[in-house]
Amino acid sequence: MTDDNAARPVTTQLVGEGDDAITYDILGDLATATPERPVLFLFGAPMDATGFGLLAGHFTDRPVVTYDPRGTGRNPLGTADITVDRHADDLHRVISALGVGAVDAFGTSGGGVNLLALVAAHPEDVRYAVAHEPATAALAGRARGARRGRRPEAHVRRARRRPGHGEVHPIRDAGRNRSGRLPPAA
Repeated sequence: MTDDNAARPVTTQLVGEGDDAITYDILGDLATATPERPVLFLFGAPMDATGFGLLAGHFTDRPVVTYDPRGTGRNPLGTADITVDRHADDLHRVISALGVGAVDAFGTSGGGVNLLALVAAHPEDVRYAVAHEPATAALAGRARGARRGRRPEAHVRRARRRPGHGEVHPIRDAGRNRSGRLPPAA
């Protein structure tokens, strides 16, 4: 593996139009994807495709796709609420537009949450899923905002607007016990 993207062709594509337009980049040739080495889809949220250039350069054995989530990067902000389900639908639309079948996917932060929603809604889209540090509001039962009866998602949104995002980590970690392990599923 190398970190040299200069030798690989990069193609920018668009799926949808208007407020539903989603911009994505293909590094390499989709025709080289195989069932054993499918397309690798790297994404985060709210981070756009520019944050994945260096990482993508390490995967020269297969085509890599990065994208700008709805409302970020090269996509229009729009006026509708941007929900996890909407992001999952956008990921599904990009994977469908690729026309290569199931992908290996790596989603980090909010992208990890969106990846989990994608796998729940469209399991046929993903061969392997890595949800890296998903900010799972579902585990926020003991978080400060959740104790006051707020919806955890709203607390995460407010926290992200603050400088430093200091409140997001306690929410992400709220479901862990003191040993650092997640409690058993209910």
